[in-house]
Order: sequence, then C-alpha cells, then structure tokens
Amino acid sequence: MDAMRGLTRTVFGSADAAAAGLVAALPDSDDPYLAPAWFSRLAVCCLAPTDQARLDGIETADGRAWFPLRTRLGRAGPLRFAELAGLSNFYSMRWAPPGLGTAADPAALVRRWAKALRAERPAPVRLRLEALVAPSRAFTGLVDGLGAAGWWVERFPQFVNWYLPVSGLAFDDYWRGRPGQLRSTVARKHKQLAKAHRLTLEVVTDAADADRAVTAYEAVHMASWKPAEPHPAFMPRLIRDGLADGGARVGLLHIDDRPVAAQIWVLGGGTATIYKLSYDKAWKTSSAGSILTRHMIEDALARGGLAEIDFGWGDDAYKRDWLPERRERWGLAAYNPNTLGGLLLASRNLVPARLRRWSAAGQSSATISP
Repeated sequence: MDAMRGLTRTVFGSADAAAAGLVAALPDSDDPYLAPAWFSRLAVCCLAPTDQARLDGIETADGRAWFPLRTRLGRAGPLRFAELAGLSNFYSMRWAPPGLGTAADPAALVRRWAKALRAERPAPVRLRLEALVAPSRAFTGLVDGLGAAGWWVERFPQFVNWYLPVSGLAFDDYWRGRPGQLRSTVARKHKQLAKAHRLTLEVVTDAADADRAVTAYEAVHMASWKPAEPHPAFMPRLIRDGLADGGARVGLLHIDDRPVAAQIWVLGGGTATIYKLSYDKAWKTSSAGSILTRHMIEDALARGGLAEIDFGWGDDAYKRDWLPERRERWGLAAYNPNTLGGLLLASRNLVPARLRRWSAAGQSSATISP
C-alpha cells in the first residue's frame, strides 16, 4: 500500500487477497452492485490472468471515496500498455466509486485522484469506467474531475435498462397495465401446460436450497439458446451468496418435475433486477419463460418493500411489455495525453467522435441558416 497525501493505493497480489482486502476496506452499501461482497465476487471469479485488482482511496476535506479498479493490458497497433478500468464487467448493473456521490465536492476528490494517476510511473494511458448512472453526482464528479486533472474524457451510452417504479403497486393493477396480447398468451399457455403436465412454480429464498437451485439453474441454462457463461464460477457463487444474505431469489418452473425455466433476481436497496433468465428451448412455444416472469413479479409485489424492478442489460423488444420505462447506463473513457498510448487511443477513438459531432452541428446550422 502506498500513502500519498490523503491518497492510498493497494494493488492485490492474488484474487483471494483482493477478495479479502476489498471486503475489509470498502464501506457497506445497500446497493448490491456497490457492496463489498459484489466487488469481492468479481475479483475471485472474473479477473483475466493478466488482470490485477486494485483499490485506490482518497480522503480530503471534500469527503472520502474509494475506487475499486483493475489493471489490464491494452493495445494500440503494435504498442502494448497497461490501463486502468473500474472493477466491473457485463455482470455489473451499476458501478460508482463508493462514497463519491455523497462527498461535498465529488469533482475535487476525482481531480486530486486523477492527478495522482498521471504522476504514477509508469502512468496509465487510459481509464475506462462502465455501467455508470447518469445523471448523478458521481457521474458529473467523474467527468469534471478527470477533465480538470488534464485527462481527455469521452462519454458514451453503454447499455439500455428497462424498468418500472412499483412502490405501492398491487399486482392486479400492474397486470391490467400490460399489453392485452401478453396477458392472453400467458393465461392461455399456462392453462394448456397445467392441463397436459404436472406444473410447479417455485421461488427459492432459503440458503438450505442453494445447491438445488444452482443445479436447476445450470440445467436450464445448458438446455437454453444461451451461450456458456464466460466465468462459470460467478453465477453459482451469486446464487449461494445471495440466498445466504437475502440478496437473491431464484425462480423455477418445473414441468413433470423437470426444470424448464429459471430466473435469478438480485435485490437490495429497494430495487430488484431480473438478472438472469433462461428457458429450455424445447419448451419455447409453451411460453415457459413468460409464465415464470409473471409468477416472479406477482410474488415480488406481494412481498412488498420494492421501489423498482428492472431488467438489467439489454434493449430486447419483449422487455418493454413487462417494464415499460427506458433509460441508459453510460461509460467513460479518459485518455492520458502525456503518454504515447493515450495519444494514440485518443486519436483513434476520441478525435473521430468529436469530428463527427462538429460536422453534424455544422450541417444542422447550415440547414437553418438564412
């Protein structure tokens, strides 16, 4: 660990060391994607062989924040270099430096941290942060603070998230608001399946059932249209951890005692994410996945305590039928102009994007000019 005038930097030598160190250092959070256990799980299950987990911290009169990061190898043409990224990936629905959003001056904290990054030897050429909530105080602080520290900042929409506020919403009212075709299809298919087969719908919440839930989820996933998980240890650990601490539920639809549809929901801070869903492709025409989604939402609203349900990553057309509000999560790429790699990456990525925006603005002005 290096101490630098209110800044700390810890580069972990192994995934296990990172898992323990992140849990020990990071503050608790009711947001499941910013909790110490989440970052610990990513460090254990998802780092590439050349990655290293890292935790930077800063404390000043403006507040205190932590930056869970990973170092990784990058490339620009023949040039290879080390860069920094947030400790996140496609499993992350949100990322932010814990503590930054509640600091008195988020931009001041980021500026000081970002200046220290440029003083490292070797200095990182790029910083990439993903799954950011915008607008937010943390996002604005990152953009303004990185820019004030001399980084060239690129902002980009990263993925779509469909959601619905559900505070105080009864299921009957929710269901009446869904498209008629969805409601009639689910009712008809459910009736047909129940008539021809032994149908069981289950919401697993007990840690004692974790092994059974993992087995059922993995069996359905293997029989689905979806590719294998790139990090196969992550989902079983998420299920086991989540059932143990109340941060996850597993929905299962059995037909004749065989699991044919499965969902994992991630919960915390009054929100629920329909995080993973799969169904056996042999039962595609039976709407097994939709039947389970209806059951899971009905169960969630009956339990209460939720302000919002969302659908995680993806702009799939079917999602708007269930959760009709749409928003985007954002990413940032910041380039260090004092490094050759930073200049090369900026010339390839940042400069063309700005030229396109300037060109579009110019064409728009020409169109409306007298």
